[in-house]
Amino acid sequence: MHEGQRLVMRVISIEADKQRLGLSLKDVAAEEKTQFRAAKAEVEGELAETANENAVESGDVIEAASDEAVEILDTAEAAVNAEVEAETV
Repeated sequence: MHEGQRLVMRVISIEADKQRLGLSLKDVAAEEKTQFRAAKAEVEGELAETANENAVESGDVIEAASDEAVEILDTAEAAVNAEVEAETV
């Protein structure tokens, strides 16, 4: 083992009053490691999916605001053109 290495361990004791955890590498079976990794991959997939959905929703909001801004500019341009026409007549 080395500092910063990620390991799958079993919590064998909790001493809340001393703020200590008892951990064991030996008690973690290969099957449990496989289950842990599968569950982790599933959670990471769900997080990625949620992030993508949020990005799409943000994009929709930006697109709607952009469309509204274009509409406001078109309306303003039409008003200016109408004023210019009225002045030239």
